[in-house]
Amino acid sequence: MDWFSIVILVVLGFYAIGGLRAGLIRQVIGLFGIIVALVLAFRHFEAVGRAIAGYVAMDMALANVAGFSAIVIGVLLAASIIGHLWSRLARLAPISLLDSIGGAAFGLLKGLILVSIVLILLSALPFAGVRAAIDGSTVASGLLSIAPTFYARIERSLPADVPRLMISPEGIRLRRIDFSSLDGAKCVACGGRVRFTGIVRKGYANVPKFVCSRCGRTSDGCQTYQGFHLIYGECPVERAREGFRIDCKVWPNNRFVLPQGPCPVCGATLGRRTRS
Repeated sequence: MDWFSIVILVVLGFYAIGGLRAGLIRQVIGLFGIIVALVLAFRHFEAVGRAIAGYVAMDMALANVAGFSAIVIGVLLAASIIGHLWSRLARLAPISLLDSIGGAAFGLLKGLILVSIVLILLSALPFAGVRAAIDGSTVASGLLSIAPTFYARIERSLPADVPRLMISPEGIRLRRIDFSSLDGAKCVACGGRVRFTGIVRKGYANVPKFVCSRCGRTSDGCQTYQGFHLIYGECPVERAREGFRIDCKVWPNNRFVLPQGPCPVCGATLGRRTRS
């Protein structure tokens, strides 16, 4: 067996043994705490950051980080206390054996999901040695074949305002975009309306896919005026004024276009400046 597969199996064994010792219910409480902590942190870190900045002289960006951290730590601490109390009760009850066995299975599942996500991230790195190790590993290849299914299910279950992990030619990014909201957005090539076909597996990654109902142009949303604004924070017409033609790097059309406008977001056209 190759060395990379051995490393993966050791990590999975570590998670299974940890789950056996922790028990099922304690791990479920911990996982639920992580989910709640991240959802609350992404939704309310700015409000908590403003409150912190109001009491302490602190840069707003740093206060937002402190607010995010405070929410996560607080929720995880509460979940840890509840889980610890449960584990003390479980030792006194006849369900302790079932709790331990279930914990081992849950720990293994958690390890499979986390290792799969790490493999997806590693496969996106521009290092030939890393990619060769992954491709040469029987276990890694097997996990990567099912990893997109895990990620797609998790992605669909998250609230729309929670950032999504996206792997693109620009690198690994967190995007706070509800891609389904771009269904019907305006195509930069012909002005037609695009159709959101869903999150589609492409290689080892899962990426959004849009198809223009008029000209058939495909993209991850960047070939629409609205999507370009959301992804890059600027108008594609501004890029056109600089002489840049655009195409999607994720779903290439092999045809670069010069967006003419008018942009439905800011009103810009190639002939006049964006309104302020």
